[in-house]
Amino acid sequence: MNKLTILGNTHPIIGQKEMYSIVSLTNTGLGLSHQPFGELIKTSKREWDVMIQTKTGWRKANNNKEGDRVPYTFGQKSLKYKGIKIVVRQGEDYGELIIHPQRAKEQRISKVELLDVNYQKIPKGKKISYKDTIIARAYCIEMFNMPISFTLWEDDANGEGHNPMINGLNRINLIPVFDTVNEDGIAQVSFRLPEYTLAVQIANARTGLGDKDEGATHEYYVTADAVESHIQKASANVNVINPTYNPLPTRKREMPKVQVPPPIKPEIVPAKPKPEMDSPKFAITPGGKNREDLEGKLLGAEFVDENGKRLHSSRVGTLVFLKILAKDMKNKKVKIKIWEEDNFLWTHDLIFEKDLVLVGDTNFTWVHLTRKLFDKAKDGGTDSSRQDYFIEVIYRETSVKSAVMPVTLDAIPTEVSKGRSAAVIKEPISEKREDKICECEAKVKAFMRMIRIGEGTEDEDGYTRIVGGSSFADYGKNMSTHPKVYISKYDSTAAGAYQITKTNWNSDNFASWRNDNNVNDFSKESQDIYCVYLIIKKKKAFDNINSGDIDGAISKCSKEWASLPGAGYGQREESREKIKEKYKDFLKQELRGSSNLYIKAGFLEKYFGIHCCKNLPKVEKSDSSDIIVEFDGNIEEERRKVVSEKTKNILKKAAKSSGNKKVVITSTIRSPRKQAEAMYNNEKNGKHIKYATPGRQVLDIYNQTKSFGREKTINAMIEKIVELSKQGKRVSLHCVAESEYAKLNIIDVSYIKGLTDYKKFILDVANDSSVFKIIHPIKSIGTSGKINYDEGEPAIHIEIKQ
Repeated sequence: MNKLTILGNTHPIIGQKEMYSIVSLTNTGLGLSHQPFGELIKTSKREWDVMIQTKTGWRKANNNKEGDRVPYTFGQKSLKYKGIKIVVRQGEDYGELIIHPQRAKEQRISKVELLDVNYQKIPKGKKISYKDTIIARAYCIEMFNMPISFTLWEDDANGEGHNPMINGLNRINLIPVFDTVNEDGIAQVSFRLPEYTLAVQIANARTGLGDKDEGATHEYYVTADAVESHIQKASANVNVINPTYNPLPTRKREMPKVQVPPPIKPEIVPAKPKPEMDSPKFAITPGGKNREDLEGKLLGAEFVDENGKRLHSSRVGTLVFLKILAKDMKNKKVKIKIWEEDNFLWTHDLIFEKDLVLVGDTNFTWVHLTRKLFDKAKDGGTDSSRQDYFIEVIYRETSVKSAVMPVTLDAIPTEVSKGRSAAVIKEPISEKREDKICECEAKVKAFMRMIRIGEGTEDEDGYTRIVGGSSFADYGKNMSTHPKVYISKYDSTAAGAYQITKTNWNSDNFASWRNDNNVNDFSKESQDIYCVYLIIKKKKAFDNINSGDIDGAISKCSKEWASLPGAGYGQREESREKIKEKYKDFLKQELRGSSNLYIKAGFLEKYFGIHCCKNLPKVEKSDSSDIIVEFDGNIEEERRKVVSEKTKNILKKAAKSSGNKKVVITSTIRSPRKQAEAMYNNEKNGKHIKYATPGRQVLDIYNQTKSFGREKTINAMIEKIVELSKQGKRVSLHCVAESEYAKLNIIDVSYIKGLTDYKKFILDVANDSSVFKIIHPIKSIGTSGKINYDEGEPAIHIEIKQ
C-alpha cells in the first residue's frame, strides 16, 4: 500500500475556496520516491472525503468528491469541531491531511442553495411543481444571530445571471421572509409554492426580451440579504413547470425551392410604457387626464401645499405634497405614477413612480419636481416649456378569487377536524377540563406532541418511523426493542415518535432507570415514557412547562431534538411561532381528554414522584416576586404583550440581586409609525439622538418636510422607514417584525425611573446567559464583553435571546 500525500492549505479561511491535490510516495526498492500523481498509472478513481471528529470519534461529513484536484470550502460550522481532516483513497492507497480552519475577518454570505422538501439539493435543470416547497438555505460567514431576509424572484433575464432591472417587478413574496443565522452560519426558510397563488400570474405577466411567452417552465431564484448590511447573495435558478402553458401545435414546414437569404431580424425595442386602461387617473393640471375609480376605493389625488391647499401649477424645483383620498384602504399598498400628457402627439411620458402604503382615508407623500423629471417628458413642442400632468393610482388586490383554485378529481379530501369547527359541530364543547384530567400532565403531553411536529412523526405511523422516512417493517423490525437500524445517509440510528437513537436508548442512566421502572420494550407507551424522561430527568424542563414558560422549555430541549428552534445543528428547525401555536392547540385537546399519545394517566407520580394536581402543594413564590416590572405610560398594550415572561423574569432576577425594587421598561418593539413619531418628537423637542446611516436618512426627510406640519412630516418619515426596511436596513434596533422580536426581545430600561442602583443592575443582568447585548450611557461602567458604552444612548438597551 502506498501513502498518498495531499497538497493544499492546512489553515484555510472559512468561506474561501481552496484546491487540494495529491502526490504519491511509492516504494521503488531503492527507497521512497516522490512523483506527481498525474504520472501514475490510472487504475482506479481517486475518492475524497472530509472527516470530522466528534465526542464519539471520526465520521464522514457527506462531502464526497472525485478527481486529481478538488475544491473544498470550509464553512462557519467547521470551527466548532474537535478535528477535521481530508482523506483520499485510490484502491488500497490512502492519505490524509489535518485541517485547521481559521476565522474570517469580513462578514459575507458565501452561497445560497435551493433544496427540495426532503432537504436535498435541487439538481440543475430539474423541473418541480407549483405544489412543491422550495427551501432556501444561506451559508453565512461571521454573521451569527444576524437576521437574513429571503426573497423569491421569477427570472426573466436572458442567460445565467440575474438582472435586477429586468426582474424588478417579479418579486413573488412582497414581504421578505426572515431567519436568523445560527451558530453553524446557516439561515434558511421555506417557500411553499401553493401559498404563493399569484406566482403563476406574476411569472406569466412578463417575458424575457424577445420571448413570446414564458414557455413550459418558469425560472425562479432566491436572494438572501443581510439586514443592516449591504450583503446580498443570489441562488442559482430552479425550473418550475408552468401549469398554464399550452404549446402551439407544430406546423408542417416546406423547404423553399430556391435559396432565399434570411430576413434581417429587426431590433427589438421595448415598448414605451403607458397608463393602464382601467386604472383611476386624476388630473393635476387643466390639460391632464381624468378617470374615476369604478370600485369607489380611490377617490382622488392632487398636489397640495403645506397648508393642504390644492396646487393648480408649480415651478420646477418645488417640493410639493401629493394628497391621496381613499375609502377603506388602510394598510393597502398602491403604486403611484405621474404621467405627462402631450396633447399634440397624444403620447404619455412616465416621469415619476413609487409604492405607498396607505395609512387611512387621507394620505400624503412628497414629490420633488426636479429639472430631471421635467426633462424626461421633453420631446419637442410645447412640453419644452409647459407640461400637463395626471396621476395614476394602481391598486392590485392580493387575494385570489376562488375561480383560480385548482380542483381535481384525484385530490385527497381534507379531513374534518374533530375539534371545534365552523363546518361541523356535533355537540357543544366546554373549555373547562374534566376533573380527572391532570393539568400538569396535559401540559407535558402537549409539549411532547409539539416535539413530534418538527421530527416529522406526529401521525400514528410515527411510532414506527426510522430517520429518513422508512419504517420498522422495511427492515424486519418490531417494537420489542430499539430497531438499531443505521442509516448512513444521515449517520443516525434515530427511530420512533421522538427519533430516539440507539446510543441514547442504551445509555447507562436510562438503561438502569428502565429496569427499575419495568420499561422493557420499544412500544408506543415506552417511547412516550422515554420522552418524558428526557424532558424531566435529562433536560430539567418540567418547571418551565408547568409554569407556562414554553420558550424556556424549548431552549432547554433544543439540544436534544434538532428540529426545535435554536438547536444549532445546521438541520431544519421549526418556526418558534408555529410550534408554540401548535402547543396551545394540543393543550386545549389534552384538557378535553383528546390525545393521540399512549402514556397512561398518573405518569408524573408513578415514574417521577411528582404529585402535581393530586394534593397539589402550595406554590412557593419566587425570590423575585416582590420586584415590580412595569411599562412606561407611553407604551401601548400591543407593544407590551410582545415582551416575554422570560424577559421579565430575567429583569426581576437582576433587580433582586442588585438591590433594586422596580424596573421601568421605556421601549419595546416599534412599528414604522411609532418609530417615525418617536423620531419626530425627539427632534421637535430638541432631543437629538445619534443614528446610523439609515436613521440619518429618515432625519433628512424630517428636516426637508418639517415646515409642512406634524402629520405630513410623519407620513413622509414612515414612507422612508418602509423603503429602507425593504432594502434590509433598520432605522432603529427596536423597529423589527414581530416574528424576529419573538426570537430576540429588545427593550429599553430607564436608569432614571425605577432603578436605584443602575450600575449593579447592568452588571447583574449581563450575567444571564440569555442576555445577548447591553448598550448603556454610563461612562463609569464602560465597555466589557456584551456590555457596550454609548454616551448617546437614552436608556439601558437590553437584548435577550428567547
